[in-house]
Parts: sequence; structure tokens; C-alpha cells
Amino acid sequence: MPSRTRISDVTDGTSQTLLVAETDLSQDDPWKLTAGASHCPSAKCNVGKLWASENRVTTAYGINSDLGHVYAPIRSNHPGGAQFVFTDGHVAFLEDTIDQAVLKALTTRAGGEAIDATAY
Repeated sequence: MPSRTRISDVTDGTSQTLLVAETDLSQDDPWKLTAGASHCPSAKCNVGKLWASENRVTTAYGINSDLGHVYAPIRSNHPGGAQFVFTDGHVAFLEDTIDQAVLKALTTRAGGEAIDATAY
């Protein structure tokens, strides 16, 4: 089903709203066990994570936490942070030391948080 969210719904600003995050595809998604044979025959596939289409990755645990795939954290295979695509299309590497409140604010599209661009 197409999203009903429009760009005008991003009232926090498209340059300050995350759209897509990097994730470690070797952390396989348990969704495949319930996906059915047409999507994942015999559960023998690596489906990775989907955020933009299904909100299956969360920033609740920061970046590069040690939590496993069940918690769906943002993870990358390089140290120090992860790549993100913002709603306006620009890409930025956010360090895993980013303040959690700033990361949370970047995750909402209409939360009304004021974010200093130097904070990330």
C-alpha cells in the first residue's frame, strides 16, 4: 500500500529528518520465518532489514549498539557510526557518539524539536 505521508507532513524540516538508515545485513531479520514460502522459501534467505518501507529499524538504541537483530538497531560494518539518508536526499555519516536526544529528534518528522545542526 502506498504511503499516505506527504513531504508536507515533514514539518520538522526535510534536512533535519532521517528517512533511511544503514544496517548490518548479516544481522538477519526473524520476519522471514513468518514471511511465507513465496517470499522466503524454507526460510532460507537473508532478508536483512527494511526501514523506509516498514519501519523495521529503530534509533532507540543509538548507533552501533551491541544488541542483536531482534531489537533492530542501526548498525554498520565500519567503526564510529553509520550512514543515513535525510528526507531532503542528502547523506550524512552520524557518529555513534551522537546524543540520544538529538538522534531521537532527527527520527521524528513532526515532533517540533529544535535541533542545532552542529549537534550532528
